[in-house]
Amino acid sequence: MEKFGGVMNCNVFYKGLKIFTDNYQLLITYKQPRITYNDSIYSYNDNGFILDTVNFSLTPTIQIENAISIAKSVRKYTNTCIYYRLGIYNINASDRTKTRDYKLAWLVQGGSGYPYVYLDANMGKIYESSDGIIIN
Repeated sequence: MEKFGGVMNCNVFYKGLKIFTDNYQLLITYKQPRITYNDSIYSYNDNGFILDTVNFSLTPTIQIENAISIAKSVRKYTNTCIYYRLGIYNINASDRTKTRDYKLAWLVQGGSGYPYVYLDANMGKIYESSDGIIIN
């Protein structure tokens, strides 16, 4: 009996806004001669937690033009198109010992995905940024 499988990496959304720091995987296995599905959801964050309510407004006070200016002040966006997206960011995602703390955020990134900057959509605070260059 042959066995085949597949994995789908999926994004998580809240009221149409992408949650930048959360995602999940859908695992599918197929067994021959019959095809059967063994679906399971694996969350990368906190064993299946899916955000279902927030205690902040989903309307940014910082407009995208200002967010792009802030992003340009910390990263160089030369010779690239600039893409942006409003979403939700867990500022404690990198430390599982801390309580989840979601904020409304702008993602400003270059055409290839780099450079990128995540910044608070109400205060302009930089949460994360990278130019994509890794030096070992």
